[in-house]
Amino acid sequence: MANIIAIALVAAPVAVSGLSAGFLYWLAKGKIFVTAPKEGTVEAVMRNNGFDHLIMLYDGHHLNTPGKPWFDEDQPKGEVLADDPEVNYDDRNFFMKWLNIYYVGLPPIFTVHSYFFRWVEMKGTEPCKRAETSRFTRVVSTSYVIEIKGAKSKEGIPLLLRVLVTLRIVNPYRAWFGTTDWLETITGAITSGGRNFTGSKSYADLTSESTLPDGTIDKTGADLLCTTILSLNTILTDGTAGIHERYGVELDMINIQEMDIDAPPEEKAKLLKDTLARYNADNVAYTTRVEGEAQADATLAKGTADAKVIVLDGMAKAGAIKAKGLARAEVLRAQLAEWNNGGQLNALVAQTKAMEAGKGDRTILWAQNPWVQAVPGLATVLNSLGVKTANELEAALETNKPEETTAPEPTEETA
Repeated sequence: MANIIAIALVAAPVAVSGLSAGFLYWLAKGKIFVTAPKEGTVEAVMRNNGFDHLIMLYDGHHLNTPGKPWFDEDQPKGEVLADDPEVNYDDRNFFMKWLNIYYVGLPPIFTVHSYFFRWVEMKGTEPCKRAETSRFTRVVSTSYVIEIKGAKSKEGIPLLLRVLVTLRIVNPYRAWFGTTDWLETITGAITSGGRNFTGSKSYADLTSESTLPDGTIDKTGADLLCTTILSLNTILTDGTAGIHERYGVELDMINIQEMDIDAPPEEKAKLLKDTLARYNADNVAYTTRVEGEAQADATLAKGTADAKVIVLDGMAKAGAIKAKGLARAEVLRAQLAEWNNGGQLNALVAQTKAMEAGKGDRTILWAQNPWVQAVPGLATVLNSLGVKTANELEAALETNKPEETTAPEPTEETA
């Protein structure tokens, strides 16, 4: 009998604790009185529909909460910060730690904030639209698909851009209560930055690749677009504070999944051809017409008294240049000067150096450059002259400027 009583005395508290724990978990599931957030998420507690405090469960991190012993005045309020191993950031009692639940407050005065959230995520290889009422947001790196609509290249070619954005919420209060919809706001900022970038680049620049001397790919148009979007962390396109400071969001990684002409397949080729032709006519003022593959147009070299004529025999002689009455080097220089008569090659230098962040010292495979391909024989001339980089091309153009002649000043005998 004594044994039965002893067992009952031990089992009763355990049973009561079990029932209490089960009841609290049931309450936590409904966010009533207590809550049990998922790892890597944060929840906002509201008091009479006004913000009261945040609850976060994120291993190795804490919230910079005013009034707490660990509050750092040099960091923004509510910022997600990495833990100091020497500091204890969990001030819950033993029972709450054991159950891994957090105190919310007495309902209906205290409630967990809920909001309607819409997003697009990757499901396999296809984007999938999602929408649900949520009572938390993730503070770990999370990926979302964002479409940049209304983008155009410098020539006016409409573009379809699909971007996979990996980001983190670094200040939940600003993300939730500093905007009406934080992801929609970030989408708008990325769209603006993407449009500005594509509008400053030609379609050839956006879809081209630059190579290092060893032949490996260095930067592509997509890489430069990714860098531009990541710069929105610190400064927006209007020159104001970036999305980290303003909206409490940090962009971690950008991946351009798709960059294509925004037109039906049967219209893409014609649209690209027509737009590029119009752009060249308006901005480059130079058009090379190639009749078949047997011959190239004869080009009159301006700026020389002898009116040098260069015949490009592209098919029979594989681009060899025949010079009449002039040495080969002089002919090549004259041809280069003629091609730059409308400033086309100066534009090529600017575009190439822009893709190299203004350096212009990388070896360029001229035969693979779309702008060089548009001028038959140009790649051959550049290679023959030993021009390998944008800086060398710029120097060659400066050297081969036509000399300006001035009339001699009158003397006493001629006056």
